[in-house]
Amino acid sequence: IEDIILVLVSIGWLFNRARTRTLAIIKSVPINKGIIIMSLAIVVASLLGFMQGTVELKRSFLFTMKRLEYFWLFFMTLNIMETEKDIRLALKILLSISGIVAIIGIIQFFLFPVHTVVAGGATATAGFGRANTLADFFLIVMGLTLGLVIYLKEIRLSVISLICLTMFTFALIMTKSRGAYVSVPPLLVAILFISRSKKVLFVLVVMSLIWGIYYLSNLITAYRADLLISKHQDDIWGQFKSIGEVITEGPEADSSFNARYTAWIDIIPEILKRPFFGYGVGSMPLSYLDSQYFQELYETGVVGLLSLLYMNWMIFFSIFNFYRKTSQPLSKGLCAGFIGAQVAVLVHGITITNFYTILNMEAFWFILALI
Repeated sequence: IEDIILVLVSIGWLFNRARTRTLAIIKSVPINKGIIIMSLAIVVASLLGFMQGTVELKRSFLFTMKRLEYFWLFFMTLNIMETEKDIRLALKILLSISGIVAIIGIIQFFLFPVHTVVAGGATATAGFGRANTLADFFLIVMGLTLGLVIYLKEIRLSVISLICLTMFTFALIMTKSRGAYVSVPPLLVAILFISRSKKVLFVLVVMSLIWGIYYLSNLITAYRADLLISKHQDDIWGQFKSIGEVITEGPEADSSFNARYTAWIDIIPEILKRPFFGYGVGSMPLSYLDSQYFQELYETGVVGLLSLLYMNWMIFFSIFNFYRKTSQPLSKGLCAGFIGAQVAVLVHGITITNFYTILNMEAFWFILALI
């Protein structure tokens, strides 16, 4: 559905550009070079994959277009936004929609504690098997709202951002995505390092206190209140515990991570057979490896992986450079928040193919275009 909507929006945008005779005007920004290189790596790998018979033409074409559409979304947004008023309106819409997504996730978590579709109890999810994807989306909007909380001077928008940040944090926890849990500290550290703001520490302390009070109340009282969240408590705590077990005991300590780890080890000999451009886009299902970096190596080879890292470096460098030069509070907040989100997404990419999933990448490239 979202692909069809994007096509319709694109047609409308092209007609409008043709009508106003501005079709040839594409804004030049520093990250265009990174996007072009990444696009070329994707297209060349797909063509070679078809020619060498490692991926079907139809599948390769559809998956290639799917990945390029995020760049197209970026360029459309970049060329639509003209004023600060436009950007503020877009931000309000983005936060509103994200808030609705968070509320739906929280309701799922509360009302379906033993849902049969999801093994081990319900999570905040965006469809079967997509809790991890939704968590990646929350990492992005968490970074965005934290940056706005730090820098915005307007009380009203600051309060809205803080409320959204709180909702996104709880919704993220309710996804039960361990990869996302591990990505939150890098997000906070990145924003703290850039902004040197004590508000980051304050947010961290408040989050710790909320969880501390909740668990302490269960230790002090013999009777555990029959709240719906208590049905998930042991499961959430088990997720955090399993992270520590993997760190101390290795991949074998957790069956889920061990399955990923085994898939990564098994795929290395296949990657070495076609190391430069891989097997072509679409040659491997996104859920099989559950790692952006191994997926990239398999489908587009070393060239594709280096292009991905270069593109992200260009994004980081240009945003950080803008952050240092601007004194406008909204711009500073967007930059700091996005950098934190980008770091979190890159860390989370170890355990999810997150640069090719539409839910989080639409938000990622849309926010980047606004900046």
